[in-house]
Amino acid sequence: MANESVRLVAWNCAGGFHRKSKVLDAHAPDIVVLSEASKDCVSLIGGEASGAWIGSHPGYGLAVLGMNGWKIETIETAVEESLFLPVRAVRGSEQLYLVGLCAKKDGDYVAPTLRALTRLSAFISEKGAILAGDFNQSVKFDAREVLPDISGGCWMSLKASALSARGIIPATRNSVRRHRPATSIAGNKDMAPTSITHLCREDSRFRQQGWVLTMPLSRPD
Repeated sequence: MANESVRLVAWNCAGGFHRKSKVLDAHAPDIVVLSEASKDCVSLIGGEASGAWIGSHPGYGLAVLGMNGWKIETIETAVEESLFLPVRAVRGSEQLYLVGLCAKKDGDYVAPTLRALTRLSAFISEKGAILAGDFNQSVKFDAREVLPDISGGCWMSLKASALSARGIIPATRNSVRRHRPATSIAGNKDMAPTSITHLCREDSRFRQQGWVLTMPLSRPD
């Protein structure tokens, strides 16, 4: 079995992607999970980019984009009310299963996220899918012993329940406290990322941050 690598970016662009799309150029991503993006985000990248988008408004939604020859296929029913989008990314004989997400609030962020994970549990477990996107969680809330009654408790609750029960562990940890980063990437222990870096860490124009993760990808013989 030959090993290739794939570069995955998860980024909450906080709207205005038409002004920010060049940020991706420096990272040469293969697959991008883009939160709070407009419906035309695929065409804004140009070239032979492939993608899928869901949202309740053309100016605000969630996209999974494929670049460098990767094609995005929707193969499972999306949980549109919570912005959870399961896809298969394919390039030749290579493939990767992924759930892009941008957790939406319904009272809090925990309950709708758990509902979406339950609906997609078979896809996540059977395909070994990666979860990537905006969980609406914050490192400053993660550190507290008791779950606060605010959005930041989502990640702690997920780690203790739905994610850990499915063998899913975080590949990224938010470490920049001066902002409120919410984007994360999680998967099973076989992800074995070879590098993890911040996206836009020092660029004050794009305070919504993200992650760039490179990991090996096994290609079937």
